[in-house]
Amino acid sequence: MPKLSSYDVITALTGYYLPAFTTAANKRWLATQSFYPYTLAQSAVAVTGTSTTAEEAYATVTVPAGVPGPNGCLIVDTLWSMTNGADDKITRTRWSTITGTAFSAVINTTIATLRDVRVIQNRNSASSQVAGPAALVGGVGSSADAVVTGTIATTAATTLVISGQKETAGNTLTLERYSVIVCYGA
Repeated sequence: MPKLSSYDVITALTGYYLPAFTTAANKRWLATQSFYPYTLAQSAVAVTGTSTTAEEAYATVTVPAGVPGPNGCLIVDTLWSMTNGADDKITRTRWSTITGTAFSAVINTTIATLRDVRVIQNRNSASSQVAGPAALVGGVGSSADAVVTGTIATTAATTLVISGQKETAGNTLTLERYSVIVCYGA
């Protein structure tokens, strides 16, 4: 059975075609009213870092004001490839700016790929977030590290930055794909 979107449900219940809800912004608004998850941003265009050891933004996503709601969350799913060697390659997911709270900061050494999934959830407040330990490889599992907390004011538009940093400039680090899903929670 196919899953219906909130737009499909409203159209079916009312019998009206709602052209106002065909824009991406209005579909996002509709999702916040009906608690349906939606894709905020995604790309499978590979982005490779330059020959630097400084932290670089590989993707920047605008998070609209009021998203994800006081009890909602962002699910950030990334796929990375990198030089398989002893030097550090750090993959990060930051909320706010490239120097903002790091909800993911995984130090990768002798691996060639990493898939990382992070759930960043507001804690019954538009300015209090919680996520699993930043260094937890893959974002799922147990860790001796503490959870990450943030104080990003989600009542205003913010940015989510997916970044990377290499210990050695000659190494490669590539963001192969990413998606950011919103699960609105009032």
